[in-house]
Amino acid sequence: MFESRDPSKPVNPIDSRIFWISLYVTIVVWLFLAFFTLFDPKWLLIVAVALTLNAANVVGYTQCDKDAKKKWATSFAASAATANPSLVGRLFSAGLGRFLG
Repeated sequence: MFESRDPSKPVNPIDSRIFWISLYVTIVVWLFLAFFTLFDPKWLLIVAVALTLNAANVVGYTQCDKDAKKKWATSFAASAATANPSLVGRLFSAGLGRFLG
């Protein structure tokens, strides 16, 4: 289960950009350092563990972001549907009327 911030609070775009950039840059840095382990293999285990843990972070935060966006979209649609049910009914019947001719 993923937890995310309250969707009513705005996201600071600078903070978000710094977070996502640093998440991917660390992988690039460790890949760069992995190149040097070819010359000194005693560091290979440390680099492999760091790459594995950073990759797990990238996958986890990406899944959390997708899950949060999906939750926000479904909660927004549900709140819109319950806010004015007569509007939803009219929209549904108008769409059904167009579909049936």
